[in-house]
Amino acid sequence: DPPTETVAVDRALPRFFVPADPVLLLQGAGRSFKHGSDALRSESNLLVCRLSGHTITELSPAAYVGTALTTQTCAGFALTMASIWLVPPLVRVAGWPWAFAALAVGPAFGVAAMGRLRALPESAKLAGGRR
Repeated sequence: DPPTETVAVDRALPRFFVPADPVLLLQGAGRSFKHGSDALRSESNLLVCRLSGHTITELSPAAYVGTALTTQTCAGFALTMASIWLVPPLVRVAGWPWAFAALAVGPAFGVAAMGRLRALPESAKLAGGRR
């Protein structure tokens, strides 16, 4: 037989609170000339911000930009999946410090590759010729 009356039971639920990162917005603040003229502004006096696909779109032939961006995205996902699969076994074998050290290899290769790109004449096409 099912119970004839319902009993409400109070249970403490875990607290779930994710604080937002602090944000400070400034409007109308003038540019600081502390470090001199760094030529990072566009003709409209806006700061030039680079996005991850800008190198691909500025250096690829126009007919292949879509293919190049797709290849870059697929390579990024493949590297992410490889990292997700390889880090847990590495942690078991060598521990967290060496697992984090292994993850630093990718950004180090990225810095080296961008350094090599900067030495090439094609790098003048990036950011409107500003290096």
